[in-house]
Amino acid sequence: MEDLGTYDLFNACPGNPWLPLRPPDDQHSGHMSGGPQRPPIEIPQRWFNKRSVDLQPSSRPFTSQTTLMPGREDEISRDALAGSLRKQLPDVTLPSTGFLNRCIRMFCTQLWHIIPIVHLPTFRPAQTNPLLLLSICSLSALAEGSPDALYHAERLLTAINKAILISSQPSEVVSIEQTLPILQAAAIGQTYALLSGKTTDLMLSQLYHGPLGFGVLASEKLMLHSRATELSMSPGLDPEQDWSKWIQLQTVIRLRNAIQIHNGEISAILHAPSTFRSDSLKLQTAAPDALYLAKTPAEWTAASSRNVPVSLLVPFSLCAVIEAFIAEAGQARATPFAEVSLQMTQALLAMLCTWFDDSIQLLTADSANKLSVLMLCHSCFIHMLCDMDLFERACGREGAQAASTQDKQTVKEWASTADARRAASHALCIQLLLERFRLSDVPGMHVARSSWHAGLLLAVYSSYAPVTANAQSWKLEDTFSEFNSVRKAKCYTEQEWTSATCDITPERCSAASFAMAAVLRRLGPWHNAATYADTLGHVIDLLERD
Repeated sequence: MEDLGTYDLFNACPGNPWLPLRPPDDQHSGHMSGGPQRPPIEIPQRWFNKRSVDLQPSSRPFTSQTTLMPGREDEISRDALAGSLRKQLPDVTLPSTGFLNRCIRMFCTQLWHIIPIVHLPTFRPAQTNPLLLLSICSLSALAEGSPDALYHAERLLTAINKAILISSQPSEVVSIEQTLPILQAAAIGQTYALLSGKTTDLMLSQLYHGPLGFGVLASEKLMLHSRATELSMSPGLDPEQDWSKWIQLQTVIRLRNAIQIHNGEISAILHAPSTFRSDSLKLQTAAPDALYLAKTPAEWTAASSRNVPVSLLVPFSLCAVIEAFIAEAGQARATPFAEVSLQMTQALLAMLCTWFDDSIQLLTADSANKLSVLMLCHSCFIHMLCDMDLFERACGREGAQAASTQDKQTVKEWASTADARRAASHALCIQLLLERFRLSDVPGMHVARSSWHAGLLLAVYSSYAPVTANAQSWKLEDTFSEFNSVRKAKCYTEQEWTSATCDITPERCSAASFAMAAVLRRLGPWHNAATYADTLGHVIDLLERD
């Protein structure tokens, strides 16, 4: 394709060019060759969520253009201080237009369900904010996964983050039309950071998470105020304008859902208190995808007039509700008082069980299966029932020598409890769901992290559980309501159910953990899965040596 323009989702028809392209002499060796020399791709460290990141000083020391007068060397140079503030954005040479077009197509057809915050029927690349478009391309390039694609993805993400920070002007009141694309670009960038498998990206996502969340909340207030003013001045809006405003509102709601998902994932990965607190049961959910993706005002009006079945509720919002539970569990574990922390966790677990029993049909619907919502539920129960931070410390996250005897003793005591058997059963259910993924499937943001935590739990349980761990004759579904609900919903075959709830021996859990590491290493396009697989394999080897 010779230009990047209006992109029709159905016939992929380009329009007028608008993006600066690389010079023609850089294109002689392929669609993505040329440009600066590619740096070698670094091998990821064992622990993706380890906070110790080397911060190397700049190799280019600051030099002032101003020559100081003799005898005045100790005085502050105003010009030198001003020069230190003149930080230019890196010169990012874009890949070919054909590659950018393919990235846009990939996002619209394969990746949109991962972060569905862009209204596809009205999405026009030639008229879209460049930061949003390039953020979409960076996520698609990450999914493409070739060395050249990763090179461009990393450079684009770095430039986008800096451009967003520079363009943010909190003192200025801007329109929602200007603000919304910037927030969408930032949310997609956060998704990239969680899926890239790089520790530096993960730490940056934690830093950017708070400002992005506050920006979304401010935009929602601005839009609701503007909407109320318009209705008071002209209550009879025409369908076109009404549809446009509704799209903006729904996009902001989906952005809030994305923030909540990031909130839970960052808390779960880093075992840190959540940045934002929210009531899981009062979280605002988005309209169904079928309504959100209406192509015309008439189609939207017709769909709005019909009663949309509850089963069509957007799975993305269901994930946001579950992630809110995970974030609150992280908040409870961060409480310095053990008794208060236990009470908070037990109260959350009771709320989760009630919500899970009431929502099981939504969680197991075909639309929810694409995003593996049920897997996220199992992961949420695991976070309520055990301390993953303790497991990671006991397995050498801070170094094999740093694993304390007290941590290992605490894990051993936990492994003999009913909660341990309950959590191990949830982990085995995650293994069954993980094995259902096909080669062409694109996993959601939580899948690799949930599988890693499940595999870690199974490895720890197999190593520390007593030999008679499976001697109990009681059935899990008779004791814990969530298993009864899952069995009634027929989410698993009888053979799978027996394997996950009855055969919870250390040998079975050890084999399941090893199998999960093998599947994770080949799961989907996201690089965090392979990183988690390497860490899980390292943990299994370490526990076997002990």
